[in-house]
Amino acid sequence: AEDDRILQKLYEHTFTSWGLPLQVRLVSSGIDGLLEIGREAPDLLITDLRMPGIDGFEMIRRLRADPQLQDLDIVVVSGLTDEDIAEQGGLPPDVILYSKPVPFRELKGYVQAKIMALQRRVRGA
Repeated sequence: AEDDRILQKLYEHTFTSWGLPLQVRLVSSGIDGLLEIGREAPDLLITDLRMPGIDGFEMIRRLRADPQLQDLDIVVVSGLTDEDIAEQGGLPPDVILYSKPVPFRELKGYVQAKIMALQRRVRGA
């Protein structure tokens, strides 16, 4: 969930260049994010915090309040300072926080680890 169209394109281009088995759905607000997650829960949500309508803070609060989505992996990429985030009530401890500009190398490592964990879970089932 990212409202900046340029960053959306950058995410899309970068994720495609990784050559990983990903299905990416881009939305521009917390409201659209919640709607998409309601249709089909993703394995990972990457979101900004400042967006129009329902921002990332509220979207995360609502997701964590839903028992079926409490285990959803969430990564936040934000330009806000730690103080700004604390003033908004902070983030749950299990949410990964990266600062902008988007650290794609770290993000790729996180995504690769997530894919490997999902593949092991599928093989073990």
